[in-house]
Amino acid sequence: LDYEAYDKRKIITENKQNTVRHAYYREYRALQHLCILILQHQKHQIGSGTRQIYGILFDGAWLWEEYINALIDEYFRLAYHGQRAKDKTFNAAMHTDFDAEAGILNIVPQEMGRVILNIVNNAFYAVGAKSKDVQDNFSPAVSVSTKKTEDQLFIVVKDNGTGMSMEVKEKIFHPFFTTKGPGVGTGLGLSLSYDIVKAHGGEIIVESEEGVGSEFIIILPAGTGDF
Repeated sequence: LDYEAYDKRKIITENKQNTVRHAYYREYRALQHLCILILQHQKHQIGSGTRQIYGILFDGAWLWEEYINALIDEYFRLAYHGQRAKDKTFNAAMHTDFDAEAGILNIVPQEMGRVILNIVNNAFYAVGAKSKDVQDNFSPAVSVSTKKTEDQLFIVVKDNGTGMSMEVKEKIFHPFFTTKGPGVGTGLGLSLSYDIVKAHGGEIIVESEEGVGSEFIIILPAGTGDF
């Protein structure tokens, strides 16, 4: 009982001192507050005796930790099957090169998944468009890789699609800007992706050559601390 009381006080103190803050997931703060209230009042309990549970040992940062390679791979494949669902004739080679040391990253999985999905969808769209224009001797391909350094993680999405002109490249993160046809793109995907990566303390770099392909490089802090 002494250990349980100490453990409970420790979790309450840590969560009071480290309030959950995030640009998108503000509801986590309310959840954290609720869990603290549960821990502070033993009347919220399940079971009895040694099986009694007084609440939830809650660590808000845990909600953001994610094995980044697994997350990227999941959304990479999701994007591919999404393209296939829209166009049964679509096909592209998929390549991955994940750094085994990438490990766990302190992110909001749903938000970073949206970033990966948006960028990979654009890559598949670009190789699909090029396939229709250059039908001979063209093998559409999209690759995703990760590389971890001491303090940063690099996520690279590369395609051999249509590429972009310098003029287009300078505008791709502007809200509502799109090169896709009516009803195909809203022009918000990359703009939102840019904001999400910024909120995670990172940045997006774009390299592209018209007619050759594009490379999107997402750079994120490699630690699992607060952002």
